[in-house]
Amino acid sequence: MKNTYLDKNEKSSCNGCGICSLMCPVNAIKMVEDNEGFFYPQIDQSKCIHCNKCRRVCSNVNNGVNLNLAYMARLTDKEELKKSTSGGMFYALAKYVIDNKGEVFGAEYDKNMHVRHNHYSKLSDLVKLRGTKYVRSNVFDSYNEVKTILNDGRLVLFSGTPCQCNALKLFLEKEYDNLITCDIICHSNPSQKIFSSFIEAIEKKYNSKVIKYYDRPKQLGWRWKNSIIVLQNNKVIKNGVYTRAFLSGIMSRPSCYYCKFADGNRVTDFTIGDMWGIEHINKEYNDNLGLSLLFINSDKAKLIFNKIKPSLECKKIDKNEALKYNHHKSISVNKNREKFFSNFDNKKVIYKLKKYSNQFLILKVFLRLKSKLKKTNKI
Repeated sequence: MKNTYLDKNEKSSCNGCGICSLMCPVNAIKMVEDNEGFFYPQIDQSKCIHCNKCRRVCSNVNNGVNLNLAYMARLTDKEELKKSTSGGMFYALAKYVIDNKGEVFGAEYDKNMHVRHNHYSKLSDLVKLRGTKYVRSNVFDSYNEVKTILNDGRLVLFSGTPCQCNALKLFLEKEYDNLITCDIICHSNPSQKIFSSFIEAIEKKYNSKVIKYYDRPKQLGWRWKNSIIVLQNNKVIKNGVYTRAFLSGIMSRPSCYYCKFADGNRVTDFTIGDMWGIEHINKEYNDNLGLSLLFINSDKAKLIFNKIKPSLECKKIDKNEALKYNHHKSISVNKNREKFFSNFDNKKVIYKLKKYSNQFLILKVFLRLKSKLKKTNKI
């Protein structure tokens, strides 16, 4: 028997994938939102037949393989590269699938600025799935949709966080040759509740509805960490408050601080992320245009990579060297997290985002400087 959230009732042991609810044979489990905006399973004991399937399918266990081949890569098409947060590897894979009459699943903002998984089969629709979204995506309906399309014999690309991809594979209960999985190198998952509160505060401040939100657009280069917010009244705002709070780890899901999927063992065909540390690995590519870190984790992925390679500028790199500068372990618990969530008030969300994340980032900079000074024997 797995030591799951359903056994321990510890929030750090549940990544909120929802497959225990989806796969319950008597619909006895619902995903219920807590005060922080995260969803957890709740069993209706009057319906439960004690089959323990919910525990057997719990996805918070990493049975992946160690990362195989590593590349730094980006699109050769510079116009498409500009539309991508880093090097455009999601677009390259998605285009391959759509060119082969397949369906692409990924995260998008809906009209209410809620992040959810959706799927498309037209290249023109990929713009909705591209770009960074620092919010936990609602993925529940997609698992059934993926299964239906796969059983119809069509090709599917499913992109998501490692825990979402792992949940999908467990939900399917068998391997599909026509399924391609791609996980992102994930920092952590904030809740929709906090993001929505932030959006509402912006709308109230500027008296207009937010219609577009771009995290880390490339107007000032790949490393720019501000966001661009577009309002219905045509006003455009540059704002980095939410992004900085996300990077501080102050509003992450509890399980993200104890993530089972942040190491080198991956459950997917492909793993993609930003090629941070390129200035230490290969200065030739350090041009601020955007560059992806790409891991190829399966034989299926190797075959597909060889097919899309002509559309890429890429170079093989040492996987351990690449991981030195990218996420390969869980984020640290922000000591101000409890203060941030306690007595949460939508009216003060921007104030709280600034206050508690700035304290963390100032401390982080101080510790980094202190470490550098120690290395030079100056303290």
